[in-house]
Amino acid sequence: MNNRPHLIPALITALMLMGAFAPLPYWYYQFLRWGVCGVSVFLAISAYRWNKAWATWLFGVVAVLFNPIDPIPLTREIWQPIDLAAALLFGLSILFLSKPREAQLAFGRSLGFGGGFSRIKSISDLERRVDILEDKVGRKFVSDLEHRVAVLENKVGRNFVSDLEHSISELERRVNTLEDKCRTS
Repeated sequence: MNNRPHLIPALITALMLMGAFAPLPYWYYQFLRWGVCGVSVFLAISAYRWNKAWATWLFGVVAVLFNPIDPIPLTREIWQPIDLAAALLFGLSILFLSKPREAQLAFGRSLGFGGGFSRIKSISDLERRVDILEDKVGRKFVSDLEHRVAVLENKVGRNFVSDLEHSISELERRVNTLEDKCRTS
């Protein structure tokens, strides 16, 4: 449920929309407008944060359609297919709309839980992962960084990246050490 925070509101809204087919008092339909519009806005904002443009647009349209402040006057015969389509949309959102993994990691980092580094158990584990990464990217990564530093220096016109150059030197040293280890083994 952590990756689908809209599960319960969407389910309740879909059921409420299905209830609109029964002959109910007028206050129910007013309440329905508020509920559908509110949950639609919530889903549109969530979908926007999760980079799901299709859902952002769909739930934005549903929010406008069920707007309780300036209601769109339609007959019951017109509202019934709209209610059905909206109920299906909310039902499908339960299945197909979820928070992407990176958003979960960013949320965890914002709470101080470490995000992507939560699986690292020790300093040696971290060093091993850095070594693996260096083996994968190697010298091409370092030369690419040097090129980017040079481009940045040319654009700005002054040398403000000495710390970055030091980091690059340190990376080159580690790459050379790794290359020496590979040659000797």
